Amino acid sequence: MKINVLTKEHKDGRVFVSSLIEGNNINERIFFSVPEEYGQYLVDEVDDAFICALMLPALVEGEDIECINVSESIRYHFDTIIYLFGKVFGYPPIKLKPENVINPDFHPTAVCTGFSGGVDSFATYIRHTSQDCPDSFKLSQLCLFNVGAYGNHYPNTYKYFKEDVSRALAFANEVGLPLIDLDSNMSSIYTQKDIYHFSLRLIVCLSAGILALAKLFKTYIIPSSGTIEGTHFSRWDQGYYENLLSQLFSTETTQIFIGEADLDRVGKTKLFVNHPIVERHLYVCAADVQNEKQGKHYVKGDYPNCGDCFKCVRTLLALDFLGILDNYADRFDLNKYRQHRDDYIFEVFRDYREDPFKNELRDLILSTGYQLSTTIQRRLDEDERTRRKIYYRQRIKSLLCRLKRMLAVWK
Repeated sequence: MKINVLTKEHKDGRVFVSSLIEGNNINERIFFSVPEEYGQYLVDEVDDAFICALMLPALVEGEDIECINVSESIRYHFDTIIYLFGKVFGYPPIKLKPENVINPDFHPTAVCTGFSGGVDSFATYIRHTSQDCPDSFKLSQLCLFNVGAYGNHYPNTYKYFKEDVSRALAFANEVGLPLIDLDSNMSSIYTQKDIYHFSLRLIVCLSAGILALAKLFKTYIIPSSGTIEGTHFSRWDQGYYENLLSQLFSTETTQIFIGEADLDRVGKTKLFVNHPIVERHLYVCAADVQNEKQGKHYVKGDYPNCGDCFKCVRTLLALDFLGILDNYADRFDLNKYRQHRDDYIFEVFRDYREDPFKNELRDLILSTGYQLSTTIQRRLDEDERTRRKIYYRQRIKSLLCRLKRMLAVWK
């Protein structure tokens, strides 16, 4: 795949840096854009952001990446990153073929984090504006990126992105921090099934957005997906090895860190106690994306959060068993939640072995001294009996198949 010369243009109050990307199955102009006041920070001196954006599509297609300029850091780490991705996704490594390797003379000063209004981003905001935070890690800006979390079809992603920008801007104005919204159509090149979903490419896509503004970001803190003890290589979720990847995508002038890797989701939610600003702005809902991608029918009604999607439910349970649920009556329909509360608790105790988030919630629920009702316990017992029947049927079927194969050999 070839990254052609970068161009920068001003249009409709925004600044765009773009390149025509040419490959066997790709011929598209990819762009990053920011509001006019941040246009001076968009990088067109090196192709680093575009290289990040192309790593996985090029790997899956088996094409080397040709570019004009690359920073020394990205050039140095490229082979390691591609080797790692090759092992995780099961593809042979590709090469980076730059015309020039340079050491960018950037002097960024900003300390920033992404802010969507969810549990992870609020935990990072709280910790990195507290008195205990070292000055060099205290936030000077907030960001919101459109690099994959909103889907792969650009007209739709832009619609959802702008809605989140409005919510994030209301919060940013209240706390007195600038908000930078970075828009991109880079997700449109992620058409292959192996890399289609955002969780599969979380850190590489965020890093592309970060490096597009490398002249602004001295330190960028990505809110953690989980705790560092859960680190392992997974083709389904880059969050499991985000602490490694963030360092590999850091450059001479921009350092990328993972924030709050010592806290699980419940631990982060505990930070919300006595934080009225979180009560006014918490937004965790995944209804829009799930309705579109999975054919769901979650309805928000008169509340910002639908209260039904998996993100809403796990947040409501955590708030409930931390004793602060009523503080969020303006963000969720609490009456609807309470009508289904036993069903949600049942699902936590049914699925906690397979779902780490539900395992955290189970531990929280048990720590409060909560006793399962007779109805919930009966449902769990019945479900366990059903699971055992299915397990033994599968075992018997497997043994019969093996026996048939052995008999066939003896004959």
